[in-house]
Amino acid sequence: MKCGVGDYSFFLANALASDESNVVGVLTSILDNKDRGADRVQLFPVVKNWSLMSIIQYIKILRDFKPDIVHIQYPTQGYGAGNLPWLLPSIAWLFGKKVVQTWHEGYTKKNAIKLFFKGIVPGALIYVKPEYQKQFRPYFMRWVFWNKLKVFIKNASVIPVVNLAKHEIDQYRITYLKGQKRLIVFFGFMHPEKRVELLFSIANPLTDTIVIAGEFDPKNGYHQEIYDFANSTQWSDKVQILGFLAEEIVAKLLAIADAIILPFASGGGAWNTSLQAASQQGSFVITTAQHPIGYDQDSNIYYSHIDDVSEMKLALEKWCSTKKNVSNEVTGDWNLIAHQHLLLYAALLNGRGLD
Repeated sequence: MKCGVGDYSFFLANALASDESNVVGVLTSILDNKDRGADRVQLFPVVKNWSLMSIIQYIKILRDFKPDIVHIQYPTQGYGAGNLPWLLPSIAWLFGKKVVQTWHEGYTKKNAIKLFFKGIVPGALIYVKPEYQKQFRPYFMRWVFWNKLKVFIKNASVIPVVNLAKHEIDQYRITYLKGQKRLIVFFGFMHPEKRVELLFSIANPLTDTIVIAGEFDPKNGYHQEIYDFANSTQWSDKVQILGFLAEEIVAKLLAIADAIILPFASGGGAWNTSLQAASQQGSFVITTAQHPIGYDQDSNIYYSHIDDVSEMKLALEKWCSTKKNVSNEVTGDWNLIAHQHLLLYAALLNGRGLD
């Protein structure tokens, strides 16, 4: 399923299940593709949709699987517009389960009523963004956070690291460059928050090929806008929109890029899995930040002011094609994340705080 939080859940479940003393089950939507899984993770792809009509499947899993911990990830693409996800914590709590929630994004006042049903449930709350609580107004924080164990646990990349031989790099670059000199890459979901359109102002059509690895829907207005930029006189035949790609192909694309540009409208940071995936391949990355710091040599990332095209153009010219050494594995990051989760689960089950 095409979802960043879904990928996060996949890696977390596998890392938790790597310890044979843990029994891990995943409740998810009915899947067309059943290939992706793990031997030690019990998959329950039984939810037809996430409307209230699916409540029976959820209750059946609670009764039959008998989990000690019910851990729910928010938000995900897979939930769609269904109302059941907002009630998952309350139902689990009414069945006597310990409830953990991970909130990957913030919430606005328009969600206040729905948020009430999961916000009032005692248990534990994990967030992946530092200082997450500061995003909420004080009156809001009082009732959302007061009855919960609260902990920050960082996330990690969901893209594997690749180490390509020089002849492989040369071959792949020829395939994508198509006669241009520099390979500029964007990957991930395309929507206005990602500011993909800025790539066409930051990159140079005289020297650059832009490759976009992201799902393309011709009925989507924003996607059509990107398509029009790509087929403009200036950029015609110099842009490739590849659609949704497997992780291994994305990893290779990131590894051979001269620059990866992620000009997020709200800024990026350590919590952003796309940014981590880009950096770990060793290629130069340009992103934006709420508190920009310029070029960070250790990560090979340039943090620009949001929407500052001129600054990002200058950074591209100065550090384009810069490479850093990469580590071969990201498994250790997920093992650490799983360990931090297990500490939280134990604290919740034992009725104590975190040490």
